[in-house]
Amino acid sequence: MTRLSDMFRLAVYKITTDDIGYKPTAKEDTTVQGLLNSAYYWATIVAVIVIVIAGFMYTTSQGDPNKVARAKNAILYAIVGLIIVLAAVAIVNFILATELSPSAYTKLIELASVGNDMIMIGGVL
Repeated sequence: MTRLSDMFRLAVYKITTDDIGYKPTAKEDTTVQGLLNSAYYWATIVAVIVIVIAGFMYTTSQGDPNKVARAKNAILYAIVGLIIVLAAVAIVNFILATELSPSAYTKLIELASVGNDMIMIGGVL
């Protein structure tokens, strides 16, 4: 029979990840990027579904100007949303890459300075 003091001793014993042999597979720097990629994925799926539904609305509008305009606006807004999502992906991936590897930032600066020199040389020639 277990005593009450033994139960309390087990309750306050802290178990660490090393005690149970758990080795985390995710790194801290990939967690944020994984969450953002999930958000981009779902935003893209929603935009594609909106485009499909708006296309169905456009086909079944039977020439009614209000329904046609509503369907065209839905398609337009979904495409604008897709463009915003793609721009967000590019911007965030650039920022994360620059934050994680400073050499990417210096390479970008070098490319920009080379580009400016080429423009100046081209202007002189």
